[in-house]
Amino acid sequence: MLKNGYVNVLPYCGCMLFVLCSGANARGDSIEALVAQNEPVVLVIEGVRADGSSTQSSGCVVHRDGLVLTTAHQVSDVETLTARQSDGTTFSLSVLETDKERELALLRASQPLSVAARLGDANTLRTGATLVTIATPVNLDFSVASGIVANANRSYRGFPVIQAELTAAPGSSGGPVFNVSGEVVGVIMGVLEEQGWATIVIPINNAYSMLERYGAYQTRLPTDTREQELMPVADISQVESRALEAYNNGTRAANAETKKIYYRRAVELLPEFYEAWFNLGVAASNANSGQTATQAYQRALALRPESIEARRNLGRLYMEDDAYNDAATIFEEVVRLLPDAPQTYNDLGEAYRNAGAREAAIEMYKQAISLDAFYTNALYNLAITYVQESDWEQAYDAFERYLAAAPDAADRLRVENWMDAIREQLSQ
Repeated sequence: MLKNGYVNVLPYCGCMLFVLCSGANARGDSIEALVAQNEPVVLVIEGVRADGSSTQSSGCVVHRDGLVLTTAHQVSDVETLTARQSDGTTFSLSVLETDKERELALLRASQPLSVAARLGDANTLRTGATLVTIATPVNLDFSVASGIVANANRSYRGFPVIQAELTAAPGSSGGPVFNVSGEVVGVIMGVLEEQGWATIVIPINNAYSMLERYGAYQTRLPTDTREQELMPVADISQVESRALEAYNNGTRAANAETKKIYYRRAVELLPEFYEAWFNLGVAASNANSGQTATQAYQRALALRPESIEARRNLGRLYMEDDAYNDAATIFEEVVRLLPDAPQTYNDLGEAYRNAGAREAAIEMYKQAISLDAFYTNALYNLAITYVQESDWEQAYDAFERYLAAAPDAADRLRVENWMDAIREQLSQ
């Protein structure tokens, strides 16, 4: 299976007639509220090495399926790993993947978890920005510290890191660092030996490609994409009120078919209701009603041509219908609107490759890799395309780079077998 990034993205909820109805947000609230919201995603990670010695570090839940992000040095050569949450819940952990170059590790919990952190973008941080960490130093579990970005443009092993004035101690490594909105923007790596006041934070962006491989991250869209109820502003009409009621019933519905009914009713009452059209597309797609989903996304785009999320989902549907030229046209627009995201070029490369335009596909994969040298989806797809072109040397090189970027990849054995076959081909 080729590596792609197609996802169902829930809608941006914000229309002139309605406003969001949501719970408290950490933005503008106190550090106390931020901590209350995020403490459940922080873990004490305890390990036992082969020689019987013990370790303690911090971690952060990044997906409710049980994915946990921490630092690589804290789990290297550790045979047994156990996690503990702030409420006392304990469970075992196993290592899914490590990236020693970027000092990151992704772990899997032995059970699903009820909470997960919201991931932010460290590239938005500026020197002087406020940071908050919740970490678990030895004998001081779940300690909170606040500080600032001392310098947002440091580097470590050729990768970007953040210098912070933020208290850290043994055991803090892997602790999540939050921005004022309560989003994780990095994890603590450690402090400088000769300058203990300087804490080094690994930007969450360094983990994007790793997280994407396991479904814990998707390309950041420029709008809020959470499915939420809407509430009316003053003086809306009776028709608008009924459309809003149908829409909110759709957000509360438990299955895709019921959601379809409510969202369809909302757009029948109010044809200019972008959010309802978008949600109808998501619900119809989840209910395997491809034609309805396609039409809904087309109507959503007619109402909001700048919508990246509607365009990407429409492109995905075209790919599923083998309408690769149509998908390429859609993804070309996504690249124009979101030119700095590796996934957009990978998506376009997939459309080109399936449409038979392999040279164009190769250029798109290379563009994705130029933005993130460890972007494994594009490395894998580049290798497959070179195989289709019978360019064995380039295919071998791309597969080699793929395995270097994902040393613990689940398909490693299969890829190694392919590489053995390519070596035989080259020796002939």
